[in-house]
Amino acid sequence: MSTVLKAALLCAVAGVTLTGCGGGTAATEASPEEMLDDANKAMRSLKSVAITIVTEKSSGDRYTAVVQTDLKSKCASTTVSDDGEQLEQIWIGDTHYTRANGEKAQRRWVKMPVDEAEPDSIPSDCTWPFTSFGKVVKGKPAKIGTKPVMRLVATDEKVKGGTYTYYIATEGKPYLLTVDFKDAEFRTTTSFGAFDEPLDIRPPADAVEPSR
Repeated sequence: MSTVLKAALLCAVAGVTLTGCGGGTAATEASPEEMLDDANKAMRSLKSVAITIVTEKSSGDRYTAVVQTDLKSKCASTTVSDDGEQLEQIWIGDTHYTRANGEKAQRRWVKMPVDEAEPDSIPSDCTWPFTSFGKVVKGKPAKIGTKPVMRLVATDEKVKGGTYTYYIATEGKPYLLTVDFKDAEFRTTTSFGAFDEPLDIRPPADAVEPSR
């Protein structure tokens, strides 16, 4: 049950005017954990989403991944490094297609069953789990572009020195718009958009099967 619905039920049961019951606002302010849970539920309900992931290492290396996915069985991913290396992947049901511009054998799309592909060849971002963990505290309101968001900061003892900052939309559906992870070695910024927009992911027409 969403935080807003729980608050509305509380107001109705009380039958009196409680602080926050007027004007359609929540009777009690949502906790950071509740806000993150509601955002995760909203994201898991999506039929499609676009994900952009920018990772920077302390060494200066940087790469960007752009993913379009239905979060279940259809996904297209392109990963580009600063030196121009590019890896493209398409996953449709039980079939995986891959093409890399830095290898002669991979200049054409290669098609193979998912269970024969390299371990972990399907990007984990294709089936992003949208789960909560660690200790979450509320930060200050902010904006991403023109969209107002609430900033939540999460830490976990299993990720020593690492901090996750979640930016959740506070108007309309509580979509997760950005996740910023930072530790001593990495900084990864993950942005979400194109919520429930149509996907156009098709098998490459020139895909070949690998020689056996």
